[in-house]
Amino acid sequence: MVYAVKPTVDNLNAVHSAVLQAWDCALGPKKVIYLSGPITTGRAFVESLRLGKTPHREALIRKNSESLIQAANDLRTRLNEIVLEPASLHVTGWGQVEYLDLWRECIKKHARIVMFMSDWEYSVGCVTEFSFAKSLGMRTENIDGTELTSVAAFRLLDSARIGLAPDQQHPRLKPLYQAIEMALSNLAAQHRLG
Repeated sequence: MVYAVKPTVDNLNAVHSAVLQAWDCALGPKKVIYLSGPITTGRAFVESLRLGKTPHREALIRKNSESLIQAANDLRTRLNEIVLEPASLHVTGWGQVEYLDLWRECIKKHARIVMFMSDWEYSVGCVTEFSFAKSLGMRTENIDGTELTSVAAFRLLDSARIGLAPDQQHPRLKPLYQAIEMALSNLAAQHRLG
């Protein structure tokens, strides 16, 4: 018989702490590459909603996760470096807030570079991670290794914001629109953009 444990703040915090401790044990002071890519949203998600189709959540997550994991494996092979990606970690009871809290801590403590998959500007998680990395003064790169500057990111985010503006109140797109607006505001304040 299997018993499900109802997630509580205490056991979610315990899992968060355990994962961070495991990374500390494995990585020590070594800095790694963090690869950010869409998991629960992304350009395909936005386009499906615009066509009146509601993407099946599990299928979308599976497809995006497979792409992110494959990209991380390719980077590991090509660069011969440790690459952390968020798609392989699954914690029962966690939502996007819990994952983002964990990955921000990981980025702050263990990443030397944050790389981004294409179309990252259509992902709440990626937009949040980009803004966070920049607030720490970290180097950000496109998946091909070219620098993703604040100016280039501002243009991508602004274009995504403009494109999403007609749908900004859609319940499934509103969090993305808000994340983009916040990232644009942060970039403008940090780098006098806009």
